[in-house]
Amino acid sequence: FYSEVLAGVEAELGRHDLNLLLTSLKRDDDLLRLVSERRADGVLYIGYSFRADLLRSLARQVPLVVVDGEVPGLSSVVSGNTEGACAATEHLLAGGRRRLLFVTTTLEQPNFCLRFESFRAAVRRAGLEPELLVAGAGFNELCAALRAQFAECPPDGLFCAYDALGYTVLQVLETLGVRVPEGVAVVSYDGTAGSEHRKARLSTVAVDKHELGAAGVRLFLAHLHDAALGPQRVAVRTALEPGDTS
Repeated sequence: FYSEVLAGVEAELGRHDLNLLLTSLKRDDDLLRLVSERRADGVLYIGYSFRADLLRSLARQVPLVVVDGEVPGLSSVVSGNTEGACAATEHLLAGGRRRLLFVTTTLEQPNFCLRFESFRAAVRRAGLEPELLVAGAGFNELCAALRAQFAECPPDGLFCAYDALGYTVLQVLETLGVRVPEGVAVVSYDGTAGSEHRKARLSTVAVDKHELGAAGVRLFLAHLHDAALGPQRVAVRTALEPGDTS
């Protein structure tokens, strides 16, 4: 996912005759020192795992944009989690699925939480009650959790928080003897490449990862050229891509 985001960053920088320098920082202190020593003109922070206090401290010193994450009071570029998750859920509902389950590894990841909230709202608008399954990303953990779920209340539609999890879920369902999409439809989120190497092409909400990175650069440059520019939020559109699993 993030290699494609970085490709977008590099391409957009190239359009402005700027170069991308990658370096490995082991600790938060390394980033703080890099900025305090004026060895960086700003920070494009890519990823959802961060310390908000660290980013706010950096933003007081140099222009900073968060990509694929949000911190109140700071500029960010995100994918359309709410709209994308709603589209995925409505796709399952349109296919006649009525017992819908959201599968994730955690709800502490903000993007996953937004996707679940949108999923839950869409299911309830349809007059149904959503289900939630939080399990580990490993095959054995998912297998045990889904086996118990199907024994108690079998779902007929699954929305997985991200593609890698979705493909593991497909493996688990095959092991459990559950047919996809006949027995249960599966939709995921990310649009990560590599589906051509799988038995089935996963239905997914595709994120324009290249644009995610490029938009981050454009917003960063806007801050660099206008120190008075306040916090901005840019949402990159998503597109539902039905595959073999729904």
